[in-house]
This record gives sequence, structure tokens and C-alpha cells, in this order.
Amino acid sequence: MDLETLRHANFAQLNEAITAWSGMAKKLKALDTDARDDLKAKADKANWAGLNATVSREFITKTAGEFGDAHTQATTIHNILKGTRDELVEYKAELDQVLERGRKKNITVVPTGNGGFTVTMLIHPDRAAKARSWNLFFLLGRRSTWRVTPS
Repeated sequence: MDLETLRHANFAQLNEAITAWSGMAKKLKALDTDARDDLKAKADKANWAGLNATVSREFITKTAGEFGDAHTQATTIHNILKGTRDELVEYKAELDQVLERGRKKNITVVPTGNGGFTVTMLIHPDRAAKARSWNLFFLLGRRSTWRVTPS
């Protein structure tokens, strides 16, 4: 993730996805419980006989297990999204703190594209002009007789 993406990150859509997966995991947990405690329990107690009974029991047992697997997968996806969001929020907060500390020391970070950045000093325009004047003064050998004439 590059500097500007993290700096201006908005986690609203990620939060919505986390909420949606949390809801899905809860619904699948209820379906898993119903499938195990109701459907499978009734199939196990049923007085069925013959080949059809065996096939039906196996199908119901497998189907009840699938709800459990779906619940586990939904919970895993929810946890991955939540963990990722939590890490990104921490990284963003840390970046904001570092940038603020830099601003207090007149340092700024400027993106250069493709995730790169440059760290530069912030100089007040008056100080920058004074610095340029002094640099020009020293560059010109401290002469006071230099004159600029229009061409």
C-alpha cells in the first residue's frame, strides 16, 4: 500500500463487509445448530429401513456437516477482514502521528508516485527568501557592487 492510499484511507466499505460477514456467520451458526439438532437428530432417530434409508441418512449427515463448514468459513472470512482492518487502522494512526511529528519539526512528506515519497523541509516564505538572499550574497563573493540591468 502506498503512502497516499494509507494517508487518505476510508474504511467504511471494509467496515460494511465485516458487519455483513458477521451477520452471515451468525445466520450460518443458527442453520448449523438447526441442521444438527433438528434435521440430523430426527434422521438418526427415524425408523427407516432399506437402501433409501441409508442413502437419506448419509445425505442428511453430509448436509448438516456442510452448514458447520459454511459457518466456519464465514467466521474465518469475518476474522480475516476484521484483523486486516484493525491493522490498517493502526498503521494509518501511526502514519498520521509520524507525519504530525514531522510537521512540528517543519518536515513534510511528499508523494512521488508509485508508492514512493520524498521528505523535505518546510520553510516559511520569508525565511526561504532570506536564505536565498544569503546564498546569493555568499555565492557572489560578498560584493555589494553587483547590479542587475534589464537586457
